[in-house]
Amino acid sequence: MNKTLQTIQYLVKSFSGGILFGCLIILSTIAVTDLVYFLTDRYNTVHPVVSLTVPFEATTGIFALFFGLALFIADFKVTLANGISRKTFLLSNLPTAAIAAAAFAVFTLAAVKVHGLFWPIHSISEEIYPQIGWGFLLIFQFTQYFLLITAGRLIALAYYRSSVPVKWALSLAPLVLFLVLQQDNIRGGAITNEIRNYLSLTLSNPYKASISMLAYAILACGLIYLLIRRAPLKDE
Repeated sequence: MNKTLQTIQYLVKSFSGGILFGCLIILSTIAVTDLVYFLTDRYNTVHPVVSLTVPFEATTGIFALFFGLALFIADFKVTLANGISRKTFLLSNLPTAAIAAAAFAVFTLAAVKVHGLFWPIHSISEEIYPQIGWGFLLIFQFTQYFLLITAGRLIALAYYRSSVPVKWALSLAPLVLFLVLQQDNIRGGAITNEIRNYLSLTLSNPYKASISMLAYAILACGLIYLLIRRAPLKDE
């Protein structure tokens, strides 16, 4: 237990700068949205008060993905070099991912509330789910960022464990998938329609979406466990 707490403390200290940078990204997203609005509306003598849609999830989500990608392997090497077991490292990473995801979700909502004192703004999630409410919006964004951080860690570990040919295969997989879907659309779109139906089923409301994203994150954690059990320490 002591080693787990010490590992958690080390990991929190390791990514605290990343959390601050992520919060700056959220503020920058608001600033850019405000600037674009005023630049496109500057010729109007009367500026109507409209609620601006700010792409928090897009910018912060991309950062959360790279957040998981960038730090996981470096922290893995440091902890193993200091005698921490793989199991302890993996267990310690679960609460740290939750802390980072919660920080991004809470800061996003706080930024919306503060900005709303002088100009209303809302997120893409509120655009998709108008009746989501503040409480469940917090849960929705938390599960979203938690999934992306976990996905980043899984990708980083998959590359770390792979040989050069497999790394190329992983890198080209999105392009191959895009080409397959493109050909499928030309031939009638059977695969695309099934994907669309599945997404409609799992993302039809914020409750289903949050549960689905949490399930994906748990699955990713299971895959990380399978990959990390015998992951060697490598210089690359």
